[in-house]
Amino acid sequence: MLGALVVALALLVLLLVLGVTSFGFVERRMRTESWKRLQRWAYVFFGLVYVHLMLMLAPAASRGGEAAVASVAVCTVVFGAYAVLRVRRAFVDRRAVAAVGAPDAASGFDLETGDCAV
Repeated sequence: MLGALVVALALLVLLLVLGVTSFGFVERRMRTESWKRLQRWAYVFFGLVYVHLMLMLAPAASRGGEAAVASVAVCTVVFGAYAVLRVRRAFVDRRAVAAVGAPDAASGFDLETGDCAV
């Protein structure tokens, strides 16, 4: 249980930092590169959510608790599918950037995130 508490505290810190920097006025005051680098910590956050859930559910699942085993299975499928789809999207986006070349900074369109600054 101590491990789950430590992970929960790390999640709280990440949630606060990511949440505060998601406000528009904070985002506008940050450099784009810094904001993007910070927001990529959301992937660490989601991974730690999975670790936290497994730490909380593992004792009951190891004792044969059917609900806990089902929860572990569902969480694993959902988080696994998200990870596979996100990695696939990153490869597709990188391939598109390589095929087109470097994105035109003047256009304001970011191929990696699909954001349009115009």
